Amino acid sequence: MHPGIALGTELTALVFFSTTGGSPDGALNRTAFTGVLWWAGGTLAVMWALMFCLPRQAHGQAD
Repeated sequence: MHPGIALGTELTALVFFSTTGGSPDGALNRTAFTGVLWWAGGTLAVMWALMFCLPRQAHGQAD
């Protein structure tokens, strides 16, 4: 398994369970779930924007 997948899953669970505190309340779980979706979407948007800061490699150049 790729370490990034494990880290993303762990951080998502951390945000979710820190919001709910393990409560079985449906409304609280729904609020936590939408919070996690916004957190994950925001992280992906930042990563997408940072991709444009990476150096470009010429097409004919090999490492």
